[in-house]
Amino acid sequence: MSMRKSIFCLILCVCGITVFASHEFRLGVKVEAGAHAVFVRDFEGFFSDENALFLYVTAMQPEIYEKAISSLRLSVDSEKLTRIAENLKAVGVSYVILPAKNYDGFCFFDSDVCDYNIKDYTETKSDWLSAVSQACRNVGLRVGFSYSVIDWHHPSQIQYRKDGRRFPVKMNTVINDGMKDEYLDYMTTQLKELTVDYKADLIWFDGGWAPWWTRDDAESVLRQLKEINPNLKIGGRVRIDRLPALEDVDLYTHFPSDFKLRKRDRPWIYLMKTFTGVDQITNEILYRDGKTLIKTAADVWSRGGGFLIGLDVTAEAFVSPSSLKILKTAGQWLKINREAVFDADVVAPKRRFSKEILFVKEETIYCLQMRRSFPSNGNQSLRLPVPKQLMTTAVKEAFLLTKEGRIPITVVSDKKGRLLRLEVPPKYREEYENLFLPIYGFVTGEK
Repeated sequence: MSMRKSIFCLILCVCGITVFASHEFRLGVKVEAGAHAVFVRDFEGFFSDENALFLYVTAMQPEIYEKAISSLRLSVDSEKLTRIAENLKAVGVSYVILPAKNYDGFCFFDSDVCDYNIKDYTETKSDWLSAVSQACRNVGLRVGFSYSVIDWHHPSQIQYRKDGRRFPVKMNTVINDGMKDEYLDYMTTQLKELTVDYKADLIWFDGGWAPWWTRDDAESVLRQLKEINPNLKIGGRVRIDRLPALEDVDLYTHFPSDFKLRKRDRPWIYLMKTFTGVDQITNEILYRDGKTLIKTAADVWSRGGGFLIGLDVTAEAFVSPSSLKILKTAGQWLKINREAVFDADVVAPKRRFSKEILFVKEETIYCLQMRRSFPSNGNQSLRLPVPKQLMTTAVKEAFLLTKEGRIPITVVSDKKGRLLRLEVPPKYREEYENLFLPIYGFVTGEK
């Protein structure tokens, strides 16, 4: 048996449960943009944590909204877009989900079956989705597209509220009699355009709760897409119920229970939105800080999930400067710990909020320390907690990951070479104390 398998077996025996996060979904970005995003800051009093619901929240009449969209200008400058894509890649992002069509029915791509799109309807006059997709692929990012089943603009659907007034409602649209097949053909054609012409790596559905969108409808559309590209990944809010045979990744916007995670049979993603509205005093978008992102990501990774960050868009950039700033803050930590976070497999503990999170790569075990304390005497070595399942493991060497590279850690073993404890020497105390959520690793095997 190989060393790597031996380590896995050892951890499995002690932990009782392990979930390995799919590397392809470890860290991604979803651009949370409706066409209104570039003028939303000028709409007095708007406050929402869901960009795509601007019409619903403000009760703006569709004709006013669509007139405003016609003056939309989004940058397709290849140098600007490539620079942003490079920043995402440098942080550690492996894939980007871009908006293709939201609830409002507006298309960010040049669709042959819809003139209500960014090239034909707006002052942009260019295929924005194609330009951004190419910029992302040029730096090695995989590209997915979000697509809403609900369409407030298409004539097949009636937008209504319970009082009967005709403007968009978040949860429902009603299909006009005899027009469902027409809309399903329209929708399928657009999804095929995204799959073939725009070379989608992933299709991310939204609005799958529409009452007229049946399980048979969903299965028919998904099967057609899979026939075109068997490697296409499908996820998001496809349906209220799951389609295990056709969906490749599950979405959670609230952290799933441990019970649900034990029954997992495919990858899952947790979506965290950093867009939290517009400050009604300063009129600026509010964000969480980079450390919040990392703490949340670590919790998700510890349970075997992938972390997806929802970001906003501006006219000049498909990811806003504010979003990039917060990502770069998180990226400083990710850069230090890249070899553990992106190159190793995650071993999930029995319960959430464990003190340590383990990553395994061949003969190396990494430990992400979620909680720590320091001795009062600055001249003392700092003792690092050792996961119980590894207390008797033979260790060749140990190290701490820092921005300066690997710093050696003292290994205290018994006479048989089995690990008893790890200590950071006093001379490295300051480096350790300055780390946010430190990760240390040890190479297993006889010295």
